[in-house]
Amino acid sequence: LEITFSVALWIGHANPLGYIWFHFSWMQLTARRNISDWYDNNEFSHLDYPPVAAYVHFLMSYVYRYFNEKEFYNQSLTGYGNLSPQMKDAIRYAILSQDMIVYYPVVIFMVLYHLRHLPKVHKLGVMLLFMNMPMFAYIEHGNTQTNGMHLGLFLLSIH
Repeated sequence: LEITFSVALWIGHANPLGYIWFHFSWMQLTARRNISDWYDNNEFSHLDYPPVAAYVHFLMSYVYRYFNEKEFYNQSLTGYGNLSPQMKDAIRYAILSQDMIVYYPVVIFMVLYHLRHLPKVHKLGVMLLFMNMPMFAYIEHGNTQTNGMHLGLFLLSIH
């Protein structure tokens, strides 16, 4: 379900000013500025997500620059540019991979640890419920958000 929303049904596909651009802008901002300037509100481009998201975008910028450094540096930091389809796909896949790296393993760990007394079929049902909630898939991947990573870190922190 999440892959469907990430790849085929994402909301911003026809909107060049959508969330994809903000993720790209944050990747550029974290790569081009000092950490102390990331939350500077005096300019158009500033971060409005928590610091964990800023560091994730910083890491995403390194990964993307490895594959397409020319496009990364040819875009304006303070205005909207024309992102290539490859860039849009890279951002969507990066968001999906964050769920696979952070959220899914945490859900599996939490279910296996906290519900160890239940039969395997019930544990599997709970895992599938948490991993395939339609509202989560729509918000997370239809809008290209990084909430799954944050939710996974939150769940891990309350363990």
